[in-house]
Amino acid sequence: MGTLSKTLASSGGFVAGREEIVTYLRHHARGYIFSGALSTGHAAAAIAALDVIDNEPELVVQLRVNLFYYLKGLLELGFDTGCTVTPIVPVMTRDEATTLDMTRLCREAGLFVVPVVFPAVPSNAPRLRTCISSCMANRNWILPWKCWRRREANQVDQVDQKSALPGVRGKGITSRMLAMPVMNWTARSRPRPKPA
Repeated sequence: MGTLSKTLASSGGFVAGREEIVTYLRHHARGYIFSGALSTGHAAAAIAALDVIDNEPELVVQLRVNLFYYLKGLLELGFDTGCTVTPIVPVMTRDEATTLDMTRLCREAGLFVVPVVFPAVPSNAPRLRTCISSCMANRNWILPWKCWRRREANQVDQVDQKSALPGVRGKGITSRMLAMPVMNWTARSRPRPKPA
């Protein structure tokens, strides 16, 4: 099973398999029963995208380089990107207000992000959907995220130091912790610092 909308700048998807499996899915898969055929325009766009991938493999390499740089920057700033390994990178925000506020900040900085909130995801798991492309040459994509962290740091200084910051996992984040390497206290797989 594959998607044409996420990878090949088209729409729809496909299933490839043995004839018995495809026949079974045609008669029993609810998504297939209630869907229409792929339009010729979408099929042509997918084929053209496959031609580009075949003829310009350096674009795939550049995409992977860009993805590595982007994920590294987000994780160093302490953002939770889930377990993503694809150029569609979620940035978990933990509440809807933060999601919308971060969307505005990113768009003002020229980074297009898509807010994903309830009912598209569970109410306790809102996120921003960001997409990386091989054509993105300017590596200032991290700038809006740095601005967000600076703003959070300013909020902590203005509020009780034991207040939790919006959009950051954990409780009791203090100004002292903000001076520590960010990955140690926010990334999912990293240990949290012990209180002094």
